[in-house]
Amino acid sequence: MKEEILKVITMKDVLEKYNISYKRSMFHCPFHKDKNASAKMYDISFYCFSCNKTGDVIQFVQYLFNLSFKEAMQKINEDFNLGLESNMKIDYKKIRQIEKDRKQKELKKKKMQNSFIELCKKKQRYYEIIKSLEKKVNYKNWENIVKKSSDIQMKCELIDLKLDEIDNILSSR
Repeated sequence: MKEEILKVITMKDVLEKYNISYKRSMFHCPFHKDKNASAKMYDISFYCFSCNKTGDVIQFVQYLFNLSFKEAMQKINEDFNLGLESNMKIDYKKIRQIEKDRKQKELKKKKMQNSFIELCKKKQRYYEIIKSLEKKVNYKNWENIVKKSSDIQMKCELIDLKLDEIDNILSSR
């Protein structure tokens, strides 16, 4: 079965099937916390320059879903409708849970990225308000404007703390 799979399934096919995006031939390695695309796909194999994980398409699926080599071959056989003969059964419950966990992790990451962007926009708006207040300062209203500016600056500092927190979480994945 291995030879048949390696003849017809490419690494690109596997990445696309399991929703792992790539650019040119590089992708984010799913086997470690990868901030930059550090894994390279070849025709029927891959190599990660960060964690040194390597293998063919079958081993990739094996690592990705925590399967035995035989289970990985069977999963590829079924997922790609290859119709190869096999008497193995796959633990679909286990695979569905892994896929569900991966999707939840991606959704959480996307939400955090969106929060980060929104906080940056909010902070920018606050700084624009401070600049406009500074333009309006005069002898009679300077105390009021300084207080308003200080209050807004405090909000910006709280946003900075949140941004640092989100950045730390995102970069540790």
